[in-house]
Amino acid sequence: MTKLRNPHFLCSLASIALFGLCVALIQANVFGLKSVGRSLSLDTYTKTNPLQKSEGLLEDFLFIDIDETSLSNLGQWPWPRKIFASALEKILNAGPAVVGIDILLSETDRFNPNSLAELSNEPTADIGRYFIDGDQALSEILQDEPVVLATALSKQTKNSKKNVANILIKDRARFDIRTSSGIIFPIDQLTDLEGYGFVNVDLDRVDNTVRYLPLVGSLDGGLYPSFVLEMVRVYEEDQMLNLDEAGDLLPFNRLTTGFLEVPVTLEANFVLHHGYSDRFNVLSISKIMSGAMDNDELLSLIEDKIIVIGSSAAGLNDLKATNLEQAVPGPIIMLSAIHQIVSERFIVFSPEIDLVTIAIFCFCLFLLFVISGKDRINLGLFLSILTFGLSSLLCLRIFDGPGYIINIFLLFAFGLSSLLYALMQSAFLALNKKALQDAFGSYLAPEMVKEIEKSGQQPELGGEKKELSIVMTDMRNFTALGESYGEDVEGFTNTMNRYMTAIAEPVFENKGTLLKFIGDASMHIHGAPLDDEKHAIRAVDTALAMINAVESFNLELAAEGKPPVGLGAGVNTGEILVGNIGAKTKFGYDVLGDPVSVAARLEGQTKSYGVLLIVGPDTVKKCRDAFSWWELDNIAVKGKEDPLRIYAVHKTTPQHKQFLEAYYVGDWDEACAKVEIFKSAAPAMAAYYDNMVLRMRSGKPDDWDGIYRATTK
Repeated sequence: MTKLRNPHFLCSLASIALFGLCVALIQANVFGLKSVGRSLSLDTYTKTNPLQKSEGLLEDFLFIDIDETSLSNLGQWPWPRKIFASALEKILNAGPAVVGIDILLSETDRFNPNSLAELSNEPTADIGRYFIDGDQALSEILQDEPVVLATALSKQTKNSKKNVANILIKDRARFDIRTSSGIIFPIDQLTDLEGYGFVNVDLDRVDNTVRYLPLVGSLDGGLYPSFVLEMVRVYEEDQMLNLDEAGDLLPFNRLTTGFLEVPVTLEANFVLHHGYSDRFNVLSISKIMSGAMDNDELLSLIEDKIIVIGSSAAGLNDLKATNLEQAVPGPIIMLSAIHQIVSERFIVFSPEIDLVTIAIFCFCLFLLFVISGKDRINLGLFLSILTFGLSSLLCLRIFDGPGYIINIFLLFAFGLSSLLYALMQSAFLALNKKALQDAFGSYLAPEMVKEIEKSGQQPELGGEKKELSIVMTDMRNFTALGESYGEDVEGFTNTMNRYMTAIAEPVFENKGTLLKFIGDASMHIHGAPLDDEKHAIRAVDTALAMINAVESFNLELAAEGKPPVGLGAGVNTGEILVGNIGAKTKFGYDVLGDPVSVAARLEGQTKSYGVLLIVGPDTVKKCRDAFSWWELDNIAVKGKEDPLRIYAVHKTTPQHKQFLEAYYVGDWDEACAKVEIFKSAAPAMAAYYDNMVLRMRSGKPDDWDGIYRATTK
């Protein structure tokens, strides 16, 4: 083979081309690669390092839960609003820093006087004398309190618009803020309170996982804050929110409120760095409402705390999946986001950081090309793995520190490109050497080629005697299949190739060595060139697998309207000459010996015994109890004087032992008379009994000695 010129340049060029293609696809977001890569990167980094920063602040956060216990004690949701107002009054009296109610109070209380009057038998009765208007009571309790109520972006607007914080956006062109056709506000009685914010979460289109929270939404040209953003604003006692761009070396979109500068995405989404939800303190609202806690205890739990009230009950359908957990209550996600913002733990997606990453990886590739050189393949592979590992650690460190997300797909693009370079270097080196595979791989067994490659010696004439198991097979119904193709020789050839492929696969799967195809027949061995103590078991296993493979192949033939085929197999074990056999100028890996001929004779007898597989006695002896054995006959195959006990793979029966006893002693009339009994005991062997009866009814030899002497191969 002519040595390829400048393979190092070709390897480098292919590696750079692959990296460039991958980068182009990712940056153009083809097939969503950029979006999926960012989500996968965030998941990987988060699972490696869940949020733990500023854990000391966790004591300042509290989730008040309308849990299953609360619903069990106080009845199904929604409760009478007066009861909910009483609980809120106790909470607010304890002096929290801010309270967020993650519950849509968009419907009037079904227990208010007007609603109850409509249900009364006396509509004119003055129900108001007996029942308090819960909505009004709730409104009075929430007035002038640091409370944020939940709204929801929706298709239509419900209830009157409420006053919200002023949001100033300096450069709309840099943002693509989520637009809604409507917003669901709280009922009109709950007007002029401190804050209102939407509780919609951004379910990632990749897998419906909450990775981002929209902080700002748009309706009719106006901007509306999210529940989380309003909680932070009220906590900081601020009135103005600003959306603009940070002017640093690596610019990013930001939302500023009070003393905080919060990075956001193009869509004004906040990127969540999840921690495990059980890190927050949780208080069941039933404990507050039952009076089980005194004022001092409530004060210690609630005073100056950031509180979100919501539900973890599965029946209220507010459970979401995160990249750490499968079912997290929505209020916990809101509380986590507030904790993350107050702790100033920010995650940033930046186009500029992607460009810097691409430039660094390009430099690493060029450095790899220079260092590894033309022949230092192992060094190149080592450097590729080392660089990939160090880059992975650096990505995690950058995430853990400044919070930049490096798209993990860019890392994979670098890894694939450097791996391609190393593999191509290896391939070119192999092609330019005097490869034994090129010289002998087309006709030697793959295992033999590997042994020769290890030894560094070329094959020579000669061989060794070795105990092996040999399998001979032959196709059934070959003539009918060929006739079905008529003059379509190419189609018939293609089908035969598919058949040979089907029966070859079990050979390789069971560590066999496929020696040759002889027309529609095949021959393979087990136990050479590599030693195998289980060669006999593997031989029988392979023969059975080949029979099953032909059954599957017949399904393809049936779909094509072609007649089915079969496979007969003979397995024998013995000491065989194996090695490189032939002329000095043309030789191949092959076997010679009497056991080979016997295996061929056994295969040839499968039709006469109505079975697909016949196994010789030495193979059965080696396999022992690995299979169930069905004794077929004591036969002297054509060309042999010594008889062989031959077997099929099938569980024997007491009736079959009776048959064999009568058959061997020559009581053939008795055997034929009871054949239906024998067949009923082993229906799968009915064809065998039919063939044996046909033979016996043709007449018993005068010199019958219990040995059947075959007259055909």
